Amino acid sequence: MPATYAQIARRLDRQQGYVRNVVRGIRDELLVYDLPGLMATGSSSGADYRIPLAQAALRHGWVTLNDVEHLDPVAGNRQ
Repeated sequence: MPATYAQIARRLDRQQGYVRNVVRGIRDELLVYDLPGLMATGSSSGADYRIPLAQAALRHGWVTLNDVEHLDPVAGNRQ
């Protein structure tokens, strides 16, 4: 399971809303390229783009499983 917006915010020393907006912005920019599977999960007001973006990053080779395995564990994320 990917890190939550709160966990990402703590790791980057940013506010949770900032992280959510950046993730949404990345997704919006990628929509121009008509990549499949970038629809959010959840309601439009609470849309969650983490999983679709993570899947697209893996699918297109932007991030590899090796990259992910070398990340430091995120506090509060049970593996």
